Amino acid sequence: MKNSSSLFLLALLSSTALEIHGATVISLSGSDHIGYAALANFNNESTEPVGADYPYYFDTGSGLWVFVPAEKLSSANDYTPFPFAVVNTSTTDGDFNTTNFGTITYDESQVAPAGPDTISLSVTDFTFNLDELSPFNSPRNVGNEFAWDYSIFSSSIPGSLELGFTDGQLTSIDGVMNVGISVRLLGNPGFAFQTSDQSATATYDGTLTFSGNQFAFDVDVTQDVFTLFGPSNNQFVLNRAGSIAAVVPEPTSTLMLLCSGVALALRRRIQSR
Repeated sequence: MKNSSSLFLLALLSSTALEIHGATVISLSGSDHIGYAALANFNNESTEPVGADYPYYFDTGSGLWVFVPAEKLSSANDYTPFPFAVVNTSTTDGDFNTTNFGTITYDESQVAPAGPDTISLSVTDFTFNLDELSPFNSPRNVGNEFAWDYSIFSSSIPGSLELGFTDGQLTSIDGVMNVGISVRLLGNPGFAFQTSDQSATATYDGTLTFSGNQFAFDVDVTQDVFTLFGPSNNQFVLNRAGSIAAVVPEPTSTLMLLCSGVALALRRRIQSR
């Protein structure tokens, strides 16, 4: 009996090791990214700002001073979608072109070693993280005026989303995912912005599009929310785009992918205006 149990345990451990070995993680990172994530128009002043380098006004409804800028990630970005001031112009991120906003995990054993192949993805295959774009704990949180971070989740895949392979090498990610972003004061989930009726966490909803080795976020939402400081009307924009270094497109399709990436960026810019 002891030998049988040992053999069973060994078989179980071997099976588990094979499953772990088959899991491959793709980093959603690159070094040619453009765009930003930014929030503007947030009520957070109980007393009038003194010597502030941004516009503000007193909201009689909430009894608070409202400041109306968005934090500035880089001087190279186009902030024209904001009808607000963009401040901290001298405090930006030196490596703003480099971003890692999450991972995709897939079973490598499902990929054919030769020829073309595809794997379908579900929302559970993705893990997202917007820490690099969040102002809290960054140099852009000057004077603790931008003390929040962004939490992102994938809500659904409206069509198909697939990984493409050629001879076992990842050559494309194609499809669209619906995503939502919440804003959390001091990076605390308990301090997340709420819907105006305080019934749920407020989210700023949009899409994340993959095409070949390119990605593009399309989130631009203005809505009423409720925060620790009371009601507020905020605009949130996430328009980050670029290439994913882990994807190596086939040489014959590189030009097409570049064109599709440019088209995505142009479409996003037109929609945001």
